[in-house]
Amino acid sequence: MQAFSKTYRLEEVTPEAYDLVFRTNVSSAIFMTQAFIDEVCQRRGNILNIASIGGLQSLYCRQKPVSLCAVKSGAHRVFTALCKELCPGYSGQLSLPGAQ
Repeated sequence: MQAFSKTYRLEEVTPEAYDLVFRTNVSSAIFMTQAFIDEVCQRRGNILNIASIGGLQSLYCRQKPVSLCAVKSGAHRVFTALCKELCPGYSGQLSLPGAQ
């Protein structure tokens, strides 16, 4: 799990490390939603995704490597797209710890 123990600068990040972080932050939201969407639609339920405030704040990205910022922003965009795509009446919530 070296991808999580080290913050990679652009010159240092490997495709494997980036892929691990992308799969954890972005792909997991897609596939977990896919696994539960039929039940959520039938019950007209909700899905709660937890994401990083770093996906929205440019200050965060000035302090972190571009590879991490891209993944965090991607997680937000995926959630927005999922909300638009899913069944009528779908309600989704994106929790941003640290947001005010």
